[in-house]
Amino acid sequence: MVFRITVFVLIQAFLLWECGFCTNAPTSTLAPAVNIQQKIFQQEYFTLLTSFSEPVVLLDKTLEVKKRALYSDVNGFRTVIIDSPLTAAYFKNLIANTPADVMPLPWSTDEIKKFAAYLPSVVHKLSENIGKEKLFELTGIDGISDEDKILRSIFQLQTELSQRIATMDSFIVEGRGNYKSYLNKIYVYNRITAMFIALGLLERSKAQFMSYKFSKDMRVDILIEIKQRLLNYLEILPLAFHEPQMRTVRAALTAEEKMRHGYIDWLKETLGDNLKAVVLYGSAAREEEDFDDFDNYIVVKDIKEAYKLLKGVALRYKDGKVLVRGKTGKEISLNIIPEAVFAKIFHFNAVCDRNIDHCKVLYGSTDIYDITKEEILERSISSVYLRLKTLRSAAVWIARSPSEVIGKSALFKYFVKNTQFIMNICINCLEGLRIISKEEIKTRLNALGIELFEYKTDFEYISQAMIQTAVDSSWIHDKYLKDRKPDLSFLDFNAIDPRIRTAMLRALRQNKNQKKRFVADEAVRENNAIQKPSRQNLAEFEAALDKTVTLIRKTLVKAADRLHAYKIKYGLISQNTAKSKNPLSYKALYGYSDFMPHAVGQLLDSLLKEKNKSFWIRTHSVHRLFGSRWMHAFVVVNSQGKNYLIDPVFIQFFDPERTEPDQIGYPGHLLREAADAGRYDWLIFARELLAKGYIELTDEVADMYGRILSGDISGNKKFTSKDFFVGSTLQGGQLLPLETERFFTGLDSALFLNAVDMELPVQAARDEVLPFSPGIKPLPSVSDKFSYYAVNQSI
Repeated sequence: MVFRITVFVLIQAFLLWECGFCTNAPTSTLAPAVNIQQKIFQQEYFTLLTSFSEPVVLLDKTLEVKKRALYSDVNGFRTVIIDSPLTAAYFKNLIANTPADVMPLPWSTDEIKKFAAYLPSVVHKLSENIGKEKLFELTGIDGISDEDKILRSIFQLQTELSQRIATMDSFIVEGRGNYKSYLNKIYVYNRITAMFIALGLLERSKAQFMSYKFSKDMRVDILIEIKQRLLNYLEILPLAFHEPQMRTVRAALTAEEKMRHGYIDWLKETLGDNLKAVVLYGSAAREEEDFDDFDNYIVVKDIKEAYKLLKGVALRYKDGKVLVRGKTGKEISLNIIPEAVFAKIFHFNAVCDRNIDHCKVLYGSTDIYDITKEEILERSISSVYLRLKTLRSAAVWIARSPSEVIGKSALFKYFVKNTQFIMNICINCLEGLRIISKEEIKTRLNALGIELFEYKTDFEYISQAMIQTAVDSSWIHDKYLKDRKPDLSFLDFNAIDPRIRTAMLRALRQNKNQKKRFVADEAVRENNAIQKPSRQNLAEFEAALDKTVTLIRKTLVKAADRLHAYKIKYGLISQNTAKSKNPLSYKALYGYSDFMPHAVGQLLDSLLKEKNKSFWIRTHSVHRLFGSRWMHAFVVVNSQGKNYLIDPVFIQFFDPERTEPDQIGYPGHLLREAADAGRYDWLIFARELLAKGYIELTDEVADMYGRILSGDISGNKKFTSKDFFVGSTLQGGQLLPLETERFFTGLDSALFLNAVDMELPVQAARDEVLPFSPGIKPLPSVSDKFSYYAVNQSI
């Protein structure tokens, strides 16, 4: 566990699909990615419990009307479904009345209907949370065949991959972005990987990234690795339509055009024979003056070699000269793509003003697929919904924290110009494909009363501008796209390779069966758990708990050794830095609670005999259950009517040097104060939990644990064991690995199960984790079960 008030807001949608499994997944022929040690994040079905709130009424104070809304909370996001387009007053009120750690994402029922075709992962998760019947009642979305689900998911991934890949080089080549944008790219990669697994396109054994506050140079290397993996994914992603004819496009520039795009000479000289082609797209390919930058596809033979030369160059072009890391002139944006996948990425990223007829080949030649006007329109609309999703969450993020874009005019413009992009696509859908100038788009937006905001260094202005931009996009959608029916008839399930088709159908059905098994198993376990306790079975269960905690702690010791070596390897610490003398101390265990619930359930399931699997689990976040400031995870288990609280890393709260109310050691400080006041039952509770890693969950234990971790031991709020079993408060998304330890060590459930060969006896693990150092004196009275200890500041 690590104390952190979440430092980032994930700008994309919240959806993580349940993981599928495919032993016959296709493999990539691209060059292997950089060898960075990692393991895949595995999301077990018992961590997928989600909460759902009944329909509520949210009040739009300005209009003085009540809007009926249904909302579903999962993974720190609140998806709100309303029956009309957004208004600014409603959106502001929703943001103001949503907890700060939850991102509200309001959508109209009509937007959700379109998501079913273009962003099916959103609807997939919603149907799980609120039920298919309720979703159908709200939106009219009926069930679709497995084949159509797969086709729509492939179509979503084609759009997402082509556009997400395009954003990577703003960080890698141009040096834009900060830690939050870095985390966002990690999150997007993790989510796309989970979707590939769910679709049977990727084996579970494939890696998934971790993240941490590395030096900026290292972050860039990690993003290069991620982009290579996304390109690998793109290569194995089916076209899902009969392969169209390919044609070769070549550069044919006039003398004037060669002068206007003189930076090509710099690229040729820098990349040499590795440069295959340069394709200009965007407004610079259509306009002579009215454009902000040069957007280029850089098609290369070897992307790794290209990055060695282009990483961090941040090119600008002024007066016929290329400026490396320049401050003036027009930006030269580069999207570096391997020749092997360029035809795919160009095809998937085709929008109304970005097909080959509206681009310009500046150098070399490259092959592309032919594309129909109908497909261009559908891919354009798909991009609109992806932009809507991005813009809606970005509006909440910036409205809450406008300081995030102060001094970053380009970032602000990137978000607000999405209104322009959406309007452009809408006009093309209504009037046919054509080039529409920026001036015409502005004029038509003004006719609708919609303003395009300019950047200002004013917090309130930025906040209001982002909210209004999201509202405007909602109304544009309602006016122009509400009644438009998706036409994905160009997709063909039978065009997919039969081997891949079979693997994808099998993965989809395995996901369904896994969910059904979970529901059935949970019902059986809850029924068995309330049966009359058997002393023999309880002893077997507690032995399994002992071994579970021991395996977890053994793995942490193993991970600490590996982590130390990796930190030296990557220059995060010096060669002379000594290892921690106690790998199970409070400092060594920061950040390790959030995967622990996943491990506990899997280990108990593996260690117990079939006849004694009569237990059920609730996974919790102390932040959500107690309103605590700490993001700490723990587990409660019921077996045959007896409750247990499991927290093998509880020691993190006993750092004696960090005892202020906002610091990690504050709960331990509160416990010391209670013990100093003569409440030795608190000390007994803490010692047993620290020693064993679990404790019987009585009402007294529940109250002490809850009070300590809520930060208020003297308040009126009293916790009981029933509070811990009302439902899980920790969902799968909170188990995403986001710390150094998981990046370097690849810590996952497989490591727990492979840790048995560690030579660390059970008692040694228990002794090492105790925070009681020599000098603690026993009190006069000693019970049979526990020793009473005086408290000193070494706890």
